[in-house]
Amino acid sequence: TNYERKFNKNASFLVGITFIKASYQSNKKDIRYSAPMPNPEFYAFRNRYTFNQIGIPVGVNWFIPIKKINLIFSAGVSTNYLINVKYTSILYATNGNDNVKKTDDDMEFYKSINFGAFASMGVEAKINTNYTLRLTPSLYYNFTNIMSDNMPFKQYLNSAAIGLGVYRQF
Repeated sequence: TNYERKFNKNASFLVGITFIKASYQSNKKDIRYSAPMPNPEFYAFRNRYTFNQIGIPVGVNWFIPIKKINLIFSAGVSTNYLINVKYTSILYATNGNDNVKKTDDDMEFYKSINFGAFASMGVEAKINTNYTLRLTPSLYYNFTNIMSDNMPFKQYLNSAAIGLGVYRQF
């Protein structure tokens, strides 16, 4: 959800609230046993993390009118609050019955507040005098480390999204 205030017909200020879901997973890795096993039940594993955040974006839109549509370019910064982290562990079985375990990760490993930047470009078309339809692919990048200070490594989240919205003009 965004609120947008136009400076003129080619630029506007935006502020809003967004839901950001960023995920990553490890490569599928073979399980190596210390002793030969005649028929191991599992042969590989993979881990997947999903970070759910609420963001407050603040930015600027630029419009380039072309016939009946506008090209739109947006950029800004976002303050994000980490809601939760979902952890999924997948063990790949030789018989095809993979073992999938989903849990909530312990939030003490992460910082609850982080900061990021976003950029998007897309198209906007008038539906009528009061409404416009907008389609904007976007990129998000957290420029602050999401891991807590006592963790030995750093993590910077990024994600891509496609925004589709109907805007009402007042």
